[in-house]
Amino acid sequence: MKYEWRSTRVRCLDDQGQRIGEIGWHMIDDDQTYVIERTWVDPNHRGTAIAAEMTKKLLDKITTENKKFIPLCSFTEHFLDKAPQYRKAAYYPHDEEEF
Repeated sequence: MKYEWRSTRVRCLDDQGQRIGEIGWHMIDDDQTYVIERTWVDPNHRGTAIAAEMTKKLLDKITTENKKFIPLCSFTEHFLDKAPQYRKAAYYPHDEEEF
């Protein structure tokens, strides 16, 4: 498998270069926070841990960059239950006090 990184997504490609998975996001806070919006895996490849592998790679990138992320994607949120070490980079705006 190969990963193709773009400014707002990472794609997982098979050996023939076909897209078999993708995670999409947008940036906020002067490009300091990733808002992870979606995870998609081709139906023929579901259940093969592609989504988990892509998520791990993205969260490793985010933590290496010392940035934060908002997990709007339900897969990403559930992934954090299995990999709590990434929670320190998670940002939940609704947890802040409102003034």
